[in-house]
Amino acid sequence: MGVRIIKRLAAAILCAALIISVPACAVGTAKDADIEKQLKLITDNAEEWWYVYGPDTEIGPMGFNCFAVTDLDHNGRLEIIGTWTNCVGTLNSVTSVYEVNEARDALIYCPEEIKNLAVSYSEPDLSHYVEVESITTYISDGVYSYIGYDTYREEADEHWDTVFAITLEGGVVYESGLSYRHDWTEGKSASGDIIFAGAYFDSNFQPLISDDPEAEFLDTDRHFPGAEKCETNVGWGKINGYWEGRKIVFNTEEIIETLRESYAEFGLVREIEN
Repeated sequence: MGVRIIKRLAAAILCAALIISVPACAVGTAKDADIEKQLKLITDNAEEWWYVYGPDTEIGPMGFNCFAVTDLDHNGRLEIIGTWTNCVGTLNSVTSVYEVNEARDALIYCPEEIKNLAVSYSEPDLSHYVEVESITTYISDGVYSYIGYDTYREEADEHWDTVFAITLEGGVVYESGLSYRHDWTEGKSASGDIIFAGAYFDSNFQPLISDDPEAEFLDTDRHFPGAEKCETNVGWGKINGYWEGRKIVFNTEEIIETLRESYAEFGLVREIEN
């Protein structure tokens, strides 16, 4: 009887070990399958998130577009971010974010909302992210804040520089102004030199009173006390659309491969100390 019990116990331990070990592999496989399913969904809905200027406008020289696959809120559901710069006439950047829904069967557009941005932007602009290798990120209470820098030109000789934070919460993209720098010219001196002037403001659009306002303007740590600071890598890629008559068509194999490469680059790098 004792031997039989020992054999049963050994078999139970072996079975438990198998139960424990298999899910570790299965979880990875399931996650990979889920990611691939989401990438396919994004690919199949390219017409929804791929921006075009219209069938009467050439693609390419008329604008610049880049796309990236991310998981900005780290909820396991991927987003496709598109950013376009129209270089015809005036420089105008447009950004859109779509997120996979919980059922993994549709893309949901993420509306933009400006929380406290003092300068009159039409919408959050992520086009500058394309030009950087990584994005400074603060994590606090499960919210991921991504730091950005942008310039808003009011006149030829007057512009605003803004440091802001982007978050994705509940399917909404929020942009919050952190600090501002206002630069303008006040004509010319008697010798003909241009006279430059400037001012700095905090997140409440109150003047920054500091011995070094430029350093305070760029200091983002002060806005996120106690938060974990790290970097986020984002992989940007260009996705082409092709005209067939007056209809835009896509090479799905080309798109999904670009999306795979983009998502492979996405991730947090926890090496920055706050």
